[in-house]
Amino acid sequence: MPGRMTHFPHSFLISYHSEGTEPQTISTDTCSAVLTALTPDTEYTVSVSTILQRGGKSQPATTTIHTDPPAPGPLQFSSVSSESVSLCWGRPAELRGPQRFKVSYTEMLTAKVCSFVVSGLNVCVQDLMPGEEYEFGVSTVGDSGRESCTVTATTCTGVPVPEELTVEMRRSSVAVAWKKPAGLDEVSYLLTLCSDGQCEQTISTKSLTFSFSNLQFDTEYTVSVCSVLANGRQSKPMSRVVIMLGCM
Repeated sequence: MPGRMTHFPHSFLISYHSEGTEPQTISTDTCSAVLTALTPDTEYTVSVSTILQRGGKSQPATTTIHTDPPAPGPLQFSSVSSESVSLCWGRPAELRGPQRFKVSYTEMLTAKVCSFVVSGLNVCVQDLMPGEEYEFGVSTVGDSGRESCTVTATTCTGVPVPEELTVEMRRSSVAVAWKKPAGLDEVSYLLTLCSDGQCEQTISTKSLTFSFSNLQFDTEYTVSVCSVLANGRQSKPMSRVVIMLGCM
């Protein structure tokens, strides 16, 4: 505002409207204003004129603005597996009828981003990497093609457990074997041997077999094995119970 205007009492008249609607006006003594109750994803023409207290009105300064679509409701995960994530979100309260949403997800380790557009309120994202952290985002796509702000949430895909765990009891020892989980390349395994709620041995190995020796007769043991990825994330354990009988 030119400095000489400070010598003349004045206010500002703001007029705004969208196509096909009557102009709305507000008056203010300051150099800013907040326009409320606007329609989402709509273009408005906004004009501002200076009004002198003793009479007189300037030519309006005019601009256009386009409101954003409303954001979806909170993002939630309905299921998470080692290779897929199912997520859902709430319908934007201000919109009715069919809506489109942009879904994006980022693999945090590589910063690789993928995105696509859906018309529903849920989606299952597949072909993910096991045991990796992902950030998911969803935004509303308006009829104009503009997007709302994005709601985000982060989760980690699961680690698949070893397959077909078998135990073979021998005299004072137990031979354990399992198969590599499908879909994993680099993986190691964490084995534990427990008795009476106490962990007696913990073994890390890349092999698919191991033997626990020097076990006590007439004792119940729980043997567990879980998959361990290079990033340290582990699967749930697969377990078997064995009883070392003294007559063996």
